[in-house]
Amino acid sequence: MKLKGKSVIVTGSSQGFGLAATKAFAQEGANVAICARGQEMLRIAQKELARCAMGKAKVIAMPADVANPDDVDRFVKYVVSEFGGVDVMPVFMVPRVPSKSWIGPIGPKPLESISTVLFCLAEQLFPT
Repeated sequence: MKLKGKSVIVTGSSQGFGLAATKAFAQEGANVAICARGQEMLRIAQKELARCAMGKAKVIAMPADVANPDDVDRFVKYVVSEFGGVDVMPVFMVPRVPSKSWIGPIGPKPLESISTVLFCLAEQLFPT
């Protein structure tokens, strides 16, 4: 993937698809920043990712609820201070904020909360 030295933020990365993708990024030598609501799962994921990185990449973690703009702001500022910027930002989560939803192939999706999260992340990463 040619990610050595690149910086990656992965939300919803303490388990499931987010963790699996983050492992691949770390194995490729990308510096990874992870966040999740659960501190214990986050700590376990950070240790697992550090093993995957085998010293080739930096792994940082911070508890954050991406449905909370203040948490997003704090997390992005931390990542930028550690890595100097962000090159890749996949998003593996569906916030638990109640809002208008639609039913798709994998269940309800809170449209307003997802767009709010993406806007907050983008606003911090690409200020105008």
